[in-house]
Amino acid sequence: MNKDVYGDEVIHSSDTGYKNTPEDIARHNKSMKDNELMTKRVLKTEPSVDSILKTPSNISPVETRLLTNEVESARVDYAKKDSVVAKIRKSNVLNFYKQINHNLGIGAKALYLVCRDLHSAKHKLTAEDYAILQKTLPLSESTISKYIRIAESDVCKKLYLKGTLPEGWTTMYEIAKVEEIKVKEKLIKNVNSNSTLDQIWKMIGKVFKTLPPKFVFDMVKPKEFLKVAFESGKEFAGDSTTIGQVDPIALLMVKEKVEVAVKEAMKEYSEKYPTEYNLNNPAEVEVSLHNEIVEQSKKSLISYFTKDKKKGDESVFHYKWAEFNGEKTNAIA
Repeated sequence: MNKDVYGDEVIHSSDTGYKNTPEDIARHNKSMKDNELMTKRVLKTEPSVDSILKTPSNISPVETRLLTNEVESARVDYAKKDSVVAKIRKSNVLNFYKQINHNLGIGAKALYLVCRDLHSAKHKLTAEDYAILQKTLPLSESTISKYIRIAESDVCKKLYLKGTLPEGWTTMYEIAKVEEIKVKEKLIKNVNSNSTLDQIWKMIGKVFKTLPPKFVFDMVKPKEFLKVAFESGKEFAGDSTTIGQVDPIALLMVKEKVEVAVKEAMKEYSEKYPTEYNLNNPAEVEVSLHNEIVEQSKKSLISYFTKDKKKGDESVFHYKWAEFNGEKTNAIA
């Protein structure tokens, strides 16, 4: 089903078997022309990001008070001249921009009001104008989405009104994600402005599995001075987002390459430097591998193959794993 910019349904003759009359064709052509004209008007009257950013604010730069009033926005009426429409659209975006940008600069306590105003802007502005507003603000789309989630939370609102809403937005967002009524009541009763993210997780009953550091060296008292890390999933404010699977074979290859590089570096060092300033028995350097992390990454990868029903890929992985480690396997590459 197709609709024009006014929301009216556009039915094509092929959908009904009805043969268009000259009047139908004329109406269709007019509708298409009107749609094209409206699209041009929407683009023509759209405020630019530069025009918003370069418009002087009437809010004093030394103003330290929060702006708490709901931002007013005027109705956009395309029956009016383009110059009037453009002025109204720019004014609407500018009003939200000035207040949100001001409150962002005040500090963490203003954050809830920023969330509220973003939520309000999303519902009051047209999709096009809201997109312009997003581009003017120093916030990513992902962050704006989380801010709006905070504004929609009845728990965050009640904590704000009580003056007990924690300052960190990641903490607010974790609270906003709670849906169970009993947990909400628990948060409203126990959360205060100093509550940390860890404390919120405990109230919610959220538990994260962590791998304890376990690097084994042959040395008596090893001192770690260099680490190599990888990232296969990103967890932010308790919101886990997968950004890729790590292959444990890659980890073992990195370990081997690092061992070779360390051995070569120490050999070069011993040949060039200690004798220059009579240093006896220079320190030893050793590379250690966190075997639990390698095993965990292997299990995670196999789970990924199983979940996505990639049995063939899993067989190839087992074969390559065995090949790399000099093991025997029945897997077929």
